[in-house]
Amino acid sequence: MNGGLVQLRRGELVLDVAPALGGAIANFYGVRGGERFDWLRPTIDGATACFPLVPFCNRIRDGRFSWEGREIVLPPNDPPSPHALHGMGWQQPWQVLRIDQHAVRLEWEHAASAWPWRFRAVQTISLLEDGLDLRLEVSNLDSEAMPLGLGFHPFFPHRDSATITLSTSAMWQADAALLPTVLETPALIVELQQGAPTRGLLLDNNFIGWDHAARIDFATASGPRSLCISATSPCDFAVIYSPPAANYFCIEAVSNCTDWLNLRHLPHGHIGGSILAPGATLGAGMRLATRWDR
Repeated sequence: MNGGLVQLRRGELVLDVAPALGGAIANFYGVRGGERFDWLRPTIDGATACFPLVPFCNRIRDGRFSWEGREIVLPPNDPPSPHALHGMGWQQPWQVLRIDQHAVRLEWEHAASAWPWRFRAVQTISLLEDGLDLRLEVSNLDSEAMPLGLGFHPFFPHRDSATITLSTSAMWQADAALLPTVLETPALIVELQQGAPTRGLLLDNNFIGWDHAARIDFATASGPRSLCISATSPCDFAVIYSPPAANYFCIEAVSNCTDWLNLRHLPHGHIGGSILAPGATLGAGMRLATRWDR
């Protein structure tokens, strides 16, 4: 531990984990020939490099949904937006359970509150010889079944020099509140399959039919770099977030589309999400594999 960070090193790679900042990754970079290359956006002013999404991913409209005859009301947590965003885990301190040579294990336990179900979330973050492996598991500690979404929210830098390649079948269009409206297959679907430059790409959209893999290619003055993303079920959805006037972008591996708890009348394959029985555990993983050249 150093200044509240857990630092792991393996070969050329360095990983900093910030348990107190939502169990987030603070930095993930490599050093070769004295040059540092950030594979994830470095943490600045509390804006972290990657954080876990639990117990739901992205927005719930106005923080409200109905469940088994109950009206659930969650406080907005991303002002000035009126919506509940990304669950609660990213804004809570996590406890360190174990630190190994190349891995750290964190825990956060939620007591019933506005989200009325008790659960425990455990993260295992492992530094590999050629990348990073993330594992998130959630156990229902409540006496009732609970809805659950989980996922990973990494931020990638070097937007002006990057290209995204991934395969999906459709994209949720969104309204002005960034909530899903209709599934479509825009030309962007083909562009992403062939490799789409992130420069000028403005998105905050959910994609279905994701094949659990994506590739980011970076063109740098020192040569090409690439990052391969892979995820496990139930993270069957991808979100691409590339806001205007930002030198970063996100490819999120998630198990539910935005506002899924208010869209349960739609086919499960369009919205995702899970129901976790009392005492049951659900897990998901994401891996980032680094390459310094093609």
